[in-house]
Amino acid sequence: MQDFDVDNDQLRKQILTIKQAIFDRGKLLALYQDKCSQVQTIRTELLEDATTQQRLISELKESQSILPRLTHAEQTIQQLQEDKRQLTASLEHQRNAAVANQKYAEQLRLAMTENESARFSLKSESSNLKSNIDKWKLEDKKNKEKIEKFTTKIEYLTKCNK
Repeated sequence: MQDFDVDNDQLRKQILTIKQAIFDRGKLLALYQDKCSQVQTIRTELLEDATTQQRLISELKESQSILPRLTHAEQTIQQLQEDKRQLTASLEHQRNAAVANQKYAEQLRLAMTENESARFSLKSESSNLKSNIDKWKLEDKKNKEKIEKFTTKIEYLTKCNK
């Protein structure tokens, strides 16, 4: 019976060892399955990353093909901004010229008003002078007639006195 006890103890130890091994294998199997799941997740992430990288490479290639057009567009924008600056300067110059022209036009209007006023004054003065000249001519004519009468009288008196 001792043999049975020893065998029984050994069997129990072996059973415990086997149970422990099964338990350890179960742990290992669970650990393996967990690692497999992690590897699968990493593979999925790698595939997603590879897909993203391929998409980014495609976008980069596309953007590189767009780059010359963008450079041309930037040059066009710069040229348009320069044209805008020049047009703004030209417009400002034209505005200043328009203001100067308005001032000049106002000065011309004033000068025309002054000229019209002076012309009216000159016409009035000319008319007065013409009227005075006509009066003087008439007086001169009368005076000549008087002189002739006096000359005739003087001649007559001179003849009478002789």
